[in-house]
Amino acid sequence: MGALEAGMEDRWLAVDDIRKYLNVGDEVVYKWIGRRGMPGHRVGCRWVFRQEGVDDRARFGGASCKVGKLARER
Repeated sequence: MGALEAGMEDRWLAVDDIRKYLNVGDEVVYKWIGRRGMPGHRVGCRWVFRQEGVDDRARFGGASCKVGKLARER
């Protein structure tokens, strides 16, 4: 595998990509950023995240929330 193909595996996601990927709303993603320290980078006026970090966050509970709490925040 060449350097270009290896780099393509390191995928970066924008907020809209995460929203579609995990089937959540924009507000949820921004709460993860603000309240839970979801690691990301600002590029201009957009946030971008490594897909590996998003997967880890969802897999290991960093993205979880309680149903009752979510309902009160809406």
